[in-house]
Amino acid sequence: MTEAPGHPAAQVEPAAPAGASPLPDKIERWLLKTAYSNNFANIGVNLVAGIAMTALLARASQSAVPAILLGIALFLLSAGRFALSCGVGLGCDDILATPARRLSRLRLLYGTGLFLGALWWVGMTALAFESGDDRVRYAVLIVLSALAAGATGILAAQVQIGRFYIALMLIQGSAQLALSSDGDIVLAGLGPVFLVVMLIVHRNNHAILVQSLDLRFRNDDLLADLKTQKGALTELNTTLEGRVALRTADLKHAAEHDCLTQCLNRQGILEWVDQQTSPGRFCTTIFLDLDRFKQINDGLGHTVGDCVLTEVARRLEAAMPEGAALCRWGGDEFVAIAPSCEPEAIATGAALADRLRSAIREKISVSGCEIHVSLSAGVAVCALEAAAVSEAIRFADLAASEAKGRGRGATVVFSEDFAARQERKAILGQALKGAVGNGELSVVFQPIVDAVTQEPEAYEVLLRWTNPVLGRISAEEFIPMAEETGLIVEIGAFAIDAAFSRFSRWPQRKESCRIALNASIQQLIAPGYVETLRAAARRYGIAPKAIVIEVTESIFADAYMDLTQNVLFRLQDLGIDIHIDDFGTGFSSLSRLHEMPVQAIKIDQSFVRRMDPQAVAIIEGSVSIAEKFGIATVAEGVETQAQAAQLRAMRVTYMQGYLFGRPEIAPTLTPATETAAAPRAAPGAEGFGGEQARRSA
Repeated sequence: MTEAPGHPAAQVEPAAPAGASPLPDKIERWLLKTAYSNNFANIGVNLVAGIAMTALLARASQSAVPAILLGIALFLLSAGRFALSCGVGLGCDDILATPARRLSRLRLLYGTGLFLGALWWVGMTALAFESGDDRVRYAVLIVLSALAAGATGILAAQVQIGRFYIALMLIQGSAQLALSSDGDIVLAGLGPVFLVVMLIVHRNNHAILVQSLDLRFRNDDLLADLKTQKGALTELNTTLEGRVALRTADLKHAAEHDCLTQCLNRQGILEWVDQQTSPGRFCTTIFLDLDRFKQINDGLGHTVGDCVLTEVARRLEAAMPEGAALCRWGGDEFVAIAPSCEPEAIATGAALADRLRSAIREKISVSGCEIHVSLSAGVAVCALEAAAVSEAIRFADLAASEAKGRGRGATVVFSEDFAARQERKAILGQALKGAVGNGELSVVFQPIVDAVTQEPEAYEVLLRWTNPVLGRISAEEFIPMAEETGLIVEIGAFAIDAAFSRFSRWPQRKESCRIALNASIQQLIAPGYVETLRAAARRYGIAPKAIVIEVTESIFADAYMDLTQNVLFRLQDLGIDIHIDDFGTGFSSLSRLHEMPVQAIKIDQSFVRRMDPQAVAIIEGSVSIAEKFGIATVAEGVETQAQAAQLRAMRVTYMQGYLFGRPEIAPTLTPATETAAAPRAAPGAEGFGGEQARRSA
């Protein structure tokens, strides 16, 4: 970009004589700027002189029409040149920075205006000589000479355009005088003489203008250098303390802010609280924990996880009220603190927590992935002082953990009994880390029977945990904890190995009998799940067709659809069947069911136990859907013969429950007191899950 005069960065080369090597770009730009600035004078003189000549011509001619038309042309031409000069000449600072291509256009427009003006005078001269009036003839020659003389100064900024304009004005006048019927050859010969003189004057004026600009720029550069040196010395002497203070502020900012999200960090939020501390003031403390964020890190990588955290922080910041503060507490946890009045603090905090959760509800696009995230929020109220806020953050954290335990994506206000539950959760979490290594986990098997023959077709593998100190812990308590902490992958690998090892040593099992393993979505999206399953099957000599993987309806969630779909199709390619567990309680979608390689659906035991009209309608609807899709159905939680008979009447393919056998280390089939009517053809009758139910990808 070309610098304006006086700019310290301006670099000016020595001026070159006209006709020699090209002038520096900066001088060329200033010459064009000067030309446009002087254009008003040229337009004004041409307009005044043209009007006068038009009036003389109109009087002297027999018809005033040509003169009037010429006058109108002059007016239009002058208006156009004036408009161009107003747009460029008055705002000509842009010329100093305009691109070179546009600079050529501006020069062409300038020269075109002058050329058209000169052509107008050619027309005026021709009409003047045709008028036959000597006064008009000599008047036009005088005007032409005057305009050419004035152009030596006004057009000095543009050497080539100026020379052309002067030459055209004088030569055409001399030519028309010489060629007229009563022309004066002697007088006409003075035109070329004047032309030579005026061209010399024009060249000298141009050289003087270039030299003056060059000198000006050199002087400006000297002054700029002096100012720069003086300013640098002044800055060195007077701003050292300021720079130290700025650096200190930068270090303080870095110490108090998270480097990834630029939110306050733990130290920063406590510093903020100290600054806000005032007797009698209260605040709402909100602990925000991203749900299942570890799955994003494990399944999509930490780079994607960092992008998600950054976007979540940005949205939370945008949703924070004025006077509140947001902190990244650590990992996928954030803390929001907002001053409030004590009577309204809890309600205000719950409303703010819901607003923050809503702020991140929209999907986040990262590296071509559409990711849905949610927050579990805990709310606590305390005095606005550092010690109280630290305690409130702990309480809010307990409330957020309670929200996660209730199903995630909710807001919970702190209650005193949360502490006891959280203490047990912490103890269980620590104990669970060593459960596999200490041999505290075991597997048991529960039969899944044919609904008609009541013969076992498969055995579902169930986990048991017995801790020497805590005793037996139910799967409903420790499985969600394993999923939350990521231990489910290690525990799942143990379950696969232990189940295959024991299953392979059953001498009494039928060859067609199969083993059903539960798999959480965390296991499916973890790298190497398929390989782990295949390696264990080979190690214990179990054919893939003897394996069933039971997954919950969470596989239909948008966030992991592509990953889980890929894993399930790989399992199907090996010959492993896929069953949907707890069907009808979660993310069920008919379109998604059609997209997945599913061979059976398991009807949740809550519907079997109720058997009210609504539950019956759900079971019948599930069976109908399964039959339309060509897949089998398994009813869970069957405990009575009445339930079994009613389910058979609904055309359920398989059953599972205490009626047929409790989970045992060495399973045995509990004989049923009644058997159903004659066998019937049903989806999956050819084997558990049904070969006819297997659908190609």
